[in-house]
Amino acid sequence: MSKASFCLAVFLGAGGATPALAQTTSSQPARDRSTTAGYGTGVIRGRILDAATGRGLPRAEVRAGPNAPQFPDNRIVLTDGDGRYEIKGLPAETFVINVSKTNYVRAAWGAERVEGPGKRIVLADGQVLEKMDVRLAHAGVITGKIVDEFGDPVTDVFVTAMHYQYVQGSRRLIQAGRGGSTNDIGEYRIYGLSPGQYFVSATLRTFNGMNTDTTDRSSYAPTFYRARATSAVRSD
Repeated sequence: MSKASFCLAVFLGAGGATPALAQTTSSQPARDRSTTAGYGTGVIRGRILDAATGRGLPRAEVRAGPNAPQFPDNRIVLTDGDGRYEIKGLPAETFVINVSKTNYVRAAWGAERVEGPGKRIVLADGQVLEKMDVRLAHAGVITGKIVDEFGDPVTDVFVTAMHYQYVQGSRRLIQAGRGGSTNDIGEYRIYGLSPGQYFVSATLRTFNGMNTDTTDRSSYAPTFYRARATSAVRSD
């Protein structure tokens, strides 16, 4: 059985080799979605920063709740143009601060490992906690090109990143992040990956529609390639 070969490029260091994205700043304050007036008198404030540059990150989503990762919607705010946030109206309770933003690895205040649980914050009635800052690292990216045994690019190959994870006590290989198809020159890009080791899976799609010759292409078996994405997350 024929097998597709790989010409694969892997970016080591999450976001390290990708073009810089244009950043949008705003003078608007953090948007507080609180809907229940007088629910509490506690306040948590801080900044969400880029781990590599220290720059404040706008429109990062900050969640405060007792049971991560599910939080009531009235405890969610978005950072302003300087990365600052303020969560008001909190009752006397124990909270965990979780932060997420597109193209960044999820993080929690006080977490000791990447995507690990955050430290619990005991908030008293009327207490104001300042400088609850969290640093976010860019998510990892894997790019590459799929070619056949003749070195020609193969289009419409579905490519995913997969990693091992324990599910109900069993170690299984599952998909991580989004997958995508190769373009007209056989290139693909998988983004939004957390640091870790991955197997890149490439499967050639077959079509049974009219006027489609799949006799030769359907002979390709799913192919795997080992890759790694690295990053770091800090919280202050």
